[in-house]
Amino acid sequence: MAEARAAVHGLPFSSELDFHCVILESDSKTLINKLKSPGDDSLEIRHFISDIKDLAHLFNECKFSFVGKEMNKAAHAIAAMGKFSSSDKCWIEEAPTEAMSFIESDRGSCSP
Repeated sequence: MAEARAAVHGLPFSSELDFHCVILESDSKTLINKLKSPGDDSLEIRHFISDIKDLAHLFNECKFSFVGKEMNKAAHAIAAMGKFSSSDKCWIEEAPTEAMSFIESDRGSCSP
């Protein structure tokens, strides 16, 4: 549910930054499968799914992609930092120092 909530907040922000094409990545197969499927959802996160699908229309292109946990360590490190923060944070050009080793690891896991 946390990843769905993050998407509901992140997609409008991406639109405000004037992004036209976005890829929402998650290591939750359930979330990605529900976002890719037409129709309503009966899961607890159905209102998030509906909101995300509506927000996807803010973009010329919005793709939903599953990535395994081995390629998503940076997102988890940043999310863990967020659990202890009392305010929203955003990094446009530079990531927090605490996440850099995970970012390099994730980058090394990607195929060229």
